[in-house]
Amino acid sequence: MKKPKTFKIIELGCPKSEVDSSWMAASLEDSGLERVWDQEEPADVTIVNTCAFLQETKNISLQAIKSLKEKRGSIVVAFGCLVENYPTEAEKHADVAIGLADFLKVRSAIDSLIEGKIFRRSSEKGARPEKLLPRSVFDRNFQYIKVADGCSNFCRYCQIPEIRGPFKSRTLSHILAEAQALVDAGIQELILVAQDVARWGEDIYGRPMIEHLLKELAIIAKGRWLRLLYLHPLRVTKNLVEIVASGSPYCKYLDIPIQHVSDSVLAKMGRPHSAKNPRFIIEWIRKNYPDISLRTTVMVGYPQETERDFKSLYDFCRTVEFDHLGVFSFSPEPKTLAAKMSKQIDGDVKSKRLAKMEELSNRLTEKRNRRLIGKKLVALRNFEPAVEREFPYRTEFQAPEIDGITWVKRTSDKKPKDKTLIEITGAAGFDCLAEEVATSPPQKTS
Repeated sequence: MKKPKTFKIIELGCPKSEVDSSWMAASLEDSGLERVWDQEEPADVTIVNTCAFLQETKNISLQAIKSLKEKRGSIVVAFGCLVENYPTEAEKHADVAIGLADFLKVRSAIDSLIEGKIFRRSSEKGARPEKLLPRSVFDRNFQYIKVADGCSNFCRYCQIPEIRGPFKSRTLSHILAEAQALVDAGIQELILVAQDVARWGEDIYGRPMIEHLLKELAIIAKGRWLRLLYLHPLRVTKNLVEIVASGSPYCKYLDIPIQHVSDSVLAKMGRPHSAKNPRFIIEWIRKNYPDISLRTTVMVGYPQETERDFKSLYDFCRTVEFDHLGVFSFSPEPKTLAAKMSKQIDGDVKSKRLAKMEELSNRLTEKRNRRLIGKKLVALRNFEPAVEREFPYRTEFQAPEIDGITWVKRTSDKKPKDKTLIEITGAAGFDCLAEEVATSPPQKTS
């Protein structure tokens, strides 16, 4: 087996996993390997950054590895959550399997394979760099910054604490330095991610310090966008909401996965909320800051969920009118406590509840988008190709990769700008329609 000269990474994980890949890729580039960005181009090493949060994503990851092995011609490396959760299966199908804690040891693992030696994975959990690391990132106008790894919430349906270990914040200095480097490189949007972004700093300072982090980042991100994803409702404070609502550089956008609003279901999920049911903070935001775009995720069909529980969730979502409503049905993951609960919901019942919530999601998103008609907003160019003379953009109310986009009609033959002022003219499902109305963007995004 010859020594490799090139590598590529196939991303199957979440934005947090993508950050792990960027650190790993930079270390491989430093070792002398060249990164192949085009997924259709061959490479000597193909790294599959896997997901194993659900059985469905586990199967997708395994299938990707198997397909690559069948093609041959490339060393296939399994990396990420699949390796942590199902190491035997990952090792069986890949040439070498790398755990999350070994994200900087991929070159050593590849060399061991070539030399016929055994690579032994670390027993540690999560990708937790102890020093500031360089990143190899996609050429686009937004980048994710992972502010913490792991989770300490221990929801009974979730395997993340087992896969990535307990919640651990990255240091303030590392986050700020990384943000500065990305801004210096021309990035227009910085997106903070973690399993629970609002918890940042709790393990360092004894209490969450996300508000302080945001104020520090605002100095660096002047003229750019700052966006938050994945906020546990228990730790969303009124002060945090007020910071986001203040506008530039903060996107008026909050992603708060509530999962449910039934006290009974939340208790069975192991979602800590005590007297602070997530409905209260959501209702407060809608009442006081109706122009903030709200994204959430809800789960239907959790064990012992009654029709009354489901109706309370449905009615709440319909009343609040989330701008972006992600819906999924409960999946009994083998290693979770929820999978062992009695009174599992019948598959047909789950399917009906899921379909009803998805139909509501479609209606709510288009309704909220229609309320934007006539508004002039700053938009960033998205990475999808243009369709005829309509170009894909995003407003601050649309997060990349998970929300809809805004199709901007242009009459000019000049190259589309990366950042421009638009006027919303219509709504089409999850997407907005708009026209370009200025030759240069204003200084503020709110």
